[in-house]
Amino acid sequence: MRVDSYTRNVFLISICFLGFLVFSCAEHNPNTLATVPNCVSPFCCNYCNVTYDFTENSCSQVLQSLIEVANESEYFTYQNSTSDYVYFVHTTISDCCPPGYNYYEDVTFNTTSTDSTSCTDVVGFSISRSGTCDLGNDLVNIEKLVNGTGLHYTGPQHNSGCEK
Repeated sequence: MRVDSYTRNVFLISICFLGFLVFSCAEHNPNTLATVPNCVSPFCCNYCNVTYDFTENSCSQVLQSLIEVANESEYFTYQNSTSDYVYFVHTTISDCCPPGYNYYEDVTFNTTSTDSTSCTDVVGFSISRSGTCDLGNDLVNIEKLVNGTGLHYTGPQHNSGCEK
């Protein structure tokens, strides 16, 4: 039996698509923390680690404001928090590769300040769950939350990652 090129191409595309679906369901559970931070080059990282100072607010006010911003967004989902930590998942819905596909980034903020009137050295961290390059979106995710608080801050200070 001879198979024409059209039938062969449809078959191969179908196999690739099914493989992609299996990989997507197994690999991208939105309740699973991300992979290891990695930079392939200064222009290609899967994470961003930055520090902010909120000199006019306590750490509890900062964390609560971040939670409020996330709760108002359709792209951020609040996961959990403690008195010095908050964890969100950001969902990116792809326009291209493939259209409608969900990519997830884990976003955390950690505080160490014990001052009741200011919150310095707040570490914002975002990591993509798939791929090696996030094209700067990890920093964008952190900045969306921080800017959305409306609180006065200085930073970010880039600690590591964060494509240049």
